[in-house]
Amino acid sequence: MVAIKGQASSDLVHGMYEMAQGVSKRLREERQKLGLNQTDFAAIGGVTRNTQSVFERKLTILDLAYLDRLQSAGVDVGYVLTGVSSRAELQQLIAAYMKAPPRARAAATAALSACGVSSE
Repeated sequence: MVAIKGQASSDLVHGMYEMAQGVSKRLREERQKLGLNQTDFAAIGGVTRNTQSVFERKLTILDLAYLDRLQSAGVDVGYVLTGVSSRAELQQLIAAYMKAPPRARAAATAALSACGVSSE
């Protein structure tokens, strides 16, 4: 095990704190995007309103089953955890596809089909 001392340790702790605060903030943003209060959002996630409040306020560990239930309800869990919206990436991909000439669209569709991906 490697011990981290001094400024490096302080920087690591600060970075982890900032990351956790970002997760809490983005979780609250996603709840608000869905127009839900903490009680209703907590019910979707299978937790109490108090637990939801804690998740939105401070550093804590989010349960994977909780995140899975939220994703099933339309929450962008990728955004909550990383700050990068998977919806934005999808919108960029769709825009690029729509701008592409027919030959490029056909090639993209063929590549996805070759990987076993279908739209059905």
